[in-house]
Amino acid sequence: MNQQDIDKKIKETRAKIIVLYPNSCTSCSGRGGRVFSSYDGCYDIAPCEDCVLKGLDPLDMTKELLPHHYDEELLEEWREEGYDPYDLSKMDDKELKDHYKNCTSPTQCEEILHGSWTGLPTFVQNLLDLKDELNLIQKRYENLVLSEDKK
Repeated sequence: MNQQDIDKKIKETRAKIIVLYPNSCTSCSGRGGRVFSSYDGCYDIAPCEDCVLKGLDPLDMTKELLPHHYDEELLEEWREEGYDPYDLSKMDDKELKDHYKNCTSPTQCEEILHGSWTGLPTFVQNLLDLKDELNLIQKRYENLVLSEDKK
């Protein structure tokens, strides 16, 4: 498998996603962002600026993301302290990203970050990851070969 094969498969898969989810985000292929390994086997997501960070469902951008549901006692306690986890106007960039990562896609019925996303959007993500890995291997190979040629 080479870069062109992966690009072709990504294009084919994105076309299938559009057929299944005609209102899906074309920037992230309906996944809501780019998942990456953060530490100790944990994952994080860089939320998509075209859908998730606008509060829109990546699989159907005509729907809004569903906010995380907090325990009522905890919510009341926070509000007494002057903090409202649903008041987006008082959040800085990091808090907004964290808020949207914890929202749920009404179409997928999964949280953006912690959900068990499967299917075509995740397949595209995996192909993009594979493509990145192939690029790294290509660069390592070229560096190795070039360093040997200089000796």
